[in-house]
Amino acid sequence: MSVHSKTIEDYLEKTGDQELKQAFKAMVGCDGEQLFNSLNPEMNHYNKSDNHYFQYRQILLNKKAIVMDIADQLSIDEVPLYDSLLTSREYWHKYRCKFFKLLDGFLASTNQKLDIYETNPPSAIYNAFDYWLSNFDIQMDFIKYLEIWLERNRNNQMYFSSGYDRGKLLKYEYVIDVCENFEQDNIVKFTCKKLDLSYKELAEAIGVKEQSLRNSISNGKITLQIEKSLNLLIENHSLKEQLEDCHTFREALINFTKKV
Repeated sequence: MSVHSKTIEDYLEKTGDQELKQAFKAMVGCDGEQLFNSLNPEMNHYNKSDNHYFQYRQILLNKKAIVMDIADQLSIDEVPLYDSLLTSREYWHKYRCKFFKLLDGFLASTNQKLDIYETNPPSAIYNAFDYWLSNFDIQMDFIKYLEIWLERNRNNQMYFSSGYDRGKLLKYEYVIDVCENFEQDNIVKFTCKKLDLSYKELAEAIGVKEQSLRNSISNGKITLQIEKSLNLLIENHSLKEQLEDCHTFREALINFTKKV
């Protein structure tokens, strides 16, 4: 079945959720693979609480669990839509891990190292970028923002000095913590895709209620129990794949020796 925004609007009509249907009709599109924000990204639609788009955004955020459920049933990705609903700062607080990995790539390519006279240099460099970013209200490609900022500060001796220290940035305790939280935020979706499971099937596999799993995702709070269960599930899957590869290799070797 070809999925488009009208498909979802019709579904919401049947469920009687007129509020969510109205929000979808006003600002959500679907290309058959993902949900996206259909509003002009160069316009700031959410800066005033009396703006009707501000209200639609709040409806979509408040009913994220419902949207995720619909997206799961239709096998489409809702992440692009919800990324577009974040403000500049919210977006980067979610993707700080990407910031540090891109920064490390920049340092390697320019043969520089982070050199800020602060107790926590990675935090200081992130805050410097975040402060600069706060001057912009327009939603756009944030990777471009970072590239512009890095280029402007390429030889800024307040931030950098010569001599790349291989991977040192990514070994700071602060950066490790940020990256672990980033991975945790995506581990449920990653596991579903890796094992080709629905949220319901995944919940059954780790022994939790489906709604509990969905609540963890929508609240952004993955419990330690769920995280450990998912890691164990992925590890078992990887071991099975390795075992199957060994069996395949063994059978191929036996067949080869028979022919010799």
